[in-house]
Amino acid sequence: MHARLQVNVLRQRRHAEAVREIPPKYVTTELGPEALCARCLQYWPADGEFFYFHGGRRRSCCRACYLEHRAELRTLPGAR
Repeated sequence: MHARLQVNVLRQRRHAEAVREIPPKYVTTELGPEALCARCLQYWPADGEFFYFHGGRRRSCCRACYLEHRAELRTLPGAR
């Protein structure tokens, strides 16, 4: 029983740490709404200058990270 209790306590701690680390996706500043980039974890204005939109929805990463990711994919073997 004691080992099972320890496992549950460790799971609860990991969950609490994971929940604390997740920043909000949007914040409102004096410049207006800003969105969190999923790759660099920085906030940028939530507009077409900093984010790509597809089907009316904002992509999860900023333009710079998106272009960097595409460049990385092109260097992989078998890429077009």
